[in-house]
Amino acid sequence: MSYNELVGVFPAVPVPMTAERRIHEQAHASYTRYMREQDVAGVAVWVHTGRGLYLTREEREYVCRAWREALRPEQKVIAGVGVRLSQEDSPREFDFHKYLDAALQMAAEAKEWGADYLLVHPPAFLRQLAGEKAFHLIVEYHRQLGSIGLPLILFYLYEAAGGVTYQPELLRELLRLPAVAGIKMATLNSVMTYQDVARMIEEEFATDNKVLLTGEDRFVGYSYLRGARGSLLGLAAGATHLQTELWKAAREALAPGGNGEAALRFLDLTRRVDILAEATFRAPMEAYITRMLWVLHYQGVIPADAVHEVFAYPQSEEDLRWLRRAMQRAGVEMARGRGNG
Repeated sequence: MSYNELVGVFPAVPVPMTAERRIHEQAHASYTRYMREQDVAGVAVWVHTGRGLYLTREEREYVCRAWREALRPEQKVIAGVGVRLSQEDSPREFDFHKYLDAALQMAAEAKEWGADYLLVHPPAFLRQLAGEKAFHLIVEYHRQLGSIGLPLILFYLYEAAGGVTYQPELLRELLRLPAVAGIKMATLNSVMTYQDVARMIEEEFATDNKVLLTGEDRFVGYSYLRGARGSLLGLAAGATHLQTELWKAAREALAPGGNGEAALRFLDLTRRVDILAEATFRAPMEAYITRMLWVLHYQGVIPADAVHEVFAYPQSEEDLRWLRRAMQRAGVEMARGRGNG
């Protein structure tokens, strides 16, 4: 099966909220209009950047429907699906069907509300089980989600963000599932893990057309050099044109025969993207979502009172000054009166 729709840039979109942690509907509508005009292949909702496992059912419906209605018909909606382990729960085997049923319901709702693909949040509730037991349950979890009828994208997320370290044999078994279209890699700082998975896909799954999507906000350019056909990035949530231009330059530079001009653009854009990434992806890491909302504000996409998300990560004036200067150095145009300092 061909998954050429997954070639391109898919911003992982945050949800602008009010200070009371309610969806800022005006800002959200402005954001969807902004993204519709970008040269993106689609968006990813309910993923880590969008706090999908923390939104209520009603909030998820609002977000998914709003994006589907706002985007152009050819732009795809990828929805993150999964389940969050609460403080009261324990990762015992007999909890499996409770979690599976919740994830299946979320997946069915995503399909009903217009999603085209499902990005499977790692089943962190299985992380503490013994190896053999976890292996079979993780495979069964993905197999069951595949029965919903939408193609699946595996999500290799670093454990500090709620991910699961998939060992090579488990990853092979998951990639063999007919419903799996590909994998998003988001290891944050493990280049070796990324290169190992990229090589596995290149050497073992080339004829199956499994798609490698980079979620490696801190080494995007290298990701393309190692075979990523597209990206699914929180860093693409704002200043989106940097990511789409980088992707196009990479495609041209790496095409058979190469393109010297494109290679120079690729190097320049990699440098500019990295300037913004360094100001965004730093301690505390979870604050990157708030920082991307500030990027959208400085671009004139959302108002300042919409720079809130599910969790509060206040930014000092020094933090924001660093971010604005990074945007300027990266060549991101800011709205009048919002780029001072």
